[in-house]
Amino acid sequence: MYSVENYSITRFNVQFKEIRNFLQKNADTGFHEHFHWGRLDWMMAHSYLDVERLPENALFRDKGGSLVGVVM
Repeated sequence: MYSVENYSITRFNVQFKEIRNFLQKNADTGFHEHFHWGRLDWMMAHSYLDVERLPENALFRDKGGSLVGVVM
């Protein structure tokens, strides 16, 4: 069973760091990723980012609280 949490309305926070670490860890491991960590950095820093819609992004955690998936 996984728990789902929404991203907060702040661009750069603890969740951002967790997602970035998750993406860096899983990059170039043969896993078919659709969202590279560089894109996350670019998106969060972009002036056109609709910050009010950040909570529509979801983080998935396992029973131990570790990040196991993200929907951006």
